[in-house]
Amino acid sequence: MPLQKTLYLDVIDELGNPLYHENDNTIHKHGLLHKEIMVWFYTDAGGVFFKMRNRKSLMFPEMLDVTVGRHVDINKPVEETVVEAIKKQTYMDISIDKLEYLGEFVDFAEDKMTNLTNNSLNYIYAYNFQRDSTNLMQETVPGDGFYEFNIKEFEDMEDSYLKRFVCFNEDSEGDASFLAIKSHLKRQNII
Repeated sequence: MPLQKTLYLDVIDELGNPLYHENDNTIHKHGLLHKEIMVWFYTDAGGVFFKMRNRKSLMFPEMLDVTVGRHVDINKPVEETVVEAIKKQTYMDISIDKLEYLGEFVDFAEDKMTNLTNNSLNYIYAYNFQRDSTNLMQETVPGDGFYEFNIKEFEDMEDSYLKRFVCFNEDSEGDASFLAIKSHLKRQNII
């Protein structure tokens, strides 16, 4: 497994209250509950952007994932984490008031390749991306990149192809974050 910088996070209870600090390797080895943020970029035409995870990622390497995602650091507000993550991963300055809050969901995902578990309380946001996808930048790490899929494409996608997406790792209908963006697009009359 690739060596990564050790990151300490809050292990939390079901209500999001911090219990103690632990390193991310131990958190994922034992499936301890922690906080993460997720931001879906979407278009008025029903496009949803996925980010290719780096081949050196601790979990789900080289799989397509939510547009922007990140652990919430110890003692850092969720909203601050969201803005910082967008800036770091897309080079875009987007204030929190430009995002649509979709809710909080507990997600449990097992990575069968690495035998690690992500048990996280996810704070899900959406952003209506108004520019051409070629303007969406990414961290300068080989293997990263953004890919746009129309949300309707997933209705007829074969299970073997769905397995390339982290959000379809456990369920062919999609995880809570994917279902949240899909519901959001329906409420917006985009799909």
